[in-house]
Amino acid sequence: MKHFAIPLLSALLLLTACGGSETSATNDTKATASSASSASSASSASGLNAWGKSLVREDGCHPDIARAMQPFEADYGQCTMPTFEEVCGAGTFDAGVQLIAETFERDVEQVNPWGWACARSGNIENALTAGCMTRTRASEESCRCAARKTIAAESAPIPELLSYTENQDMVTAKATYPDYLGVIGATSAADLTKENAEKQDQFMAAFTHHYERWEAECQ
Repeated sequence: MKHFAIPLLSALLLLTACGGSETSATNDTKATASSASSASSASSASGLNAWGKSLVREDGCHPDIARAMQPFEADYGQCTMPTFEEVCGAGTFDAGVQLIAETFERDVEQVNPWGWACARSGNIENALTAGCMTRTRASEESCRCAARKTIAAESAPIPELLSYTENQDMVTAKATYPDYLGVIGATSAADLTKENAEKQDQFMAAFTHHYERWEAECQ
């Protein structure tokens, strides 16, 4: 059943983009991983073990991020991931820190927990913007342009579902709209219906159109 071909779907949903130079806007966002929430009382080195302290001292890691990572003592680049505070609003940094443990527990440590926090905040425009910035390494301005156009052009629940998948939050995507995800959202063969195949095709077309808009109208 070609509608449920998992390689294409999983590649499109889970692959972060390659190529292209990073803009200054993206670099500025990345820098916030080591400087965000500097006024927070939780940002001191208290509670850090030797491994966590080495991340702060040698890698410039924000203490809150190091503290969240140290139970696992594994660094998948969280110290330098974009934290999207300027894109997604106040509270995103702390919310993302709280999600670091979940990414380890679900064996998706390479996923940006601040993208998850943004998607789960419920602001579809911000989440689509953050996801686009992660995938394309483009500026907030161009990605927000595409987000707004997609929200205007696509009917519900497509923009919301895209806001999850573009931030690789397949946990929420599967829990919320599994019938649009083909075999990824299926729990049994009975879920692979013609109606679900049509919904998957609709979703994949919207994914393609989202980036066609970005390329043609927003760069």
